[in-house]
Amino acid sequence: MQIFMIKPLKVGLLAIVLLASCKKASIQPDTCTQEVTAVAMSCAAYGALNNIYFLTEEDKHLQPWEIAFPINANQIKAGKRYAIAYQAVKRDQRYQDLMRCMLYDEKVENAIPVKITCLKEVECGHLEATVNDMRPVDGCLEFILANGESLLPEVSHLGVVLESGDKVKFSYVIQEGIIPCGTRRPVHGRVAKVICLEKIDKTKTN
Repeated sequence: MQIFMIKPLKVGLLAIVLLASCKKASIQPDTCTQEVTAVAMSCAAYGALNNIYFLTEEDKHLQPWEIAFPINANQIKAGKRYAIAYQAVKRDQRYQDLMRCMLYDEKVENAIPVKITCLKEVECGHLEATVNDMRPVDGCLEFILANGESLLPEVSHLGVVLESGDKVKFSYVIQEGIIPCGTRRPVHGRVAKVICLEKIDKTKTN
């Protein structure tokens, strides 16, 4: 009788252990599911990534207030696309002694402070172009595509620095807005708003 009582006890304990293991395994760590674009804000910006914030597809700015893992802030580049996970947090006093300009920036003030719990770079797009910077002449920034066509892109929201001859890889959407150049008065029309942009290393293309 003792043998038959011990076996069910062992089976019962094993079942409890397996059940506990299954429950533990079902608790998944944060996964990077939210795609955003890194943007360089004004000198009024501050945070865990200095003046780099994340722009969502809903045009909301996320201010990285803290990051749950070690990271080199200089590796996060404006214009690039990232997948993240985050939690909204409240601002504390950790950056109160940080030197920054006194410019009032509504986008900085309205940004949502967040704790980044997951971050990885994702591919921006396959479309490539050469930059033709005519802004000193007529205010136009052109992207010359491989087929010879030109595109007048809207990139001001990214905070990236571009100059003639730069090779870029990017993606964009066509939407209604203000034509970014070529007119003295604002003209509404179809605008190529760049979603993300990455400079191509010229040494790798030669």
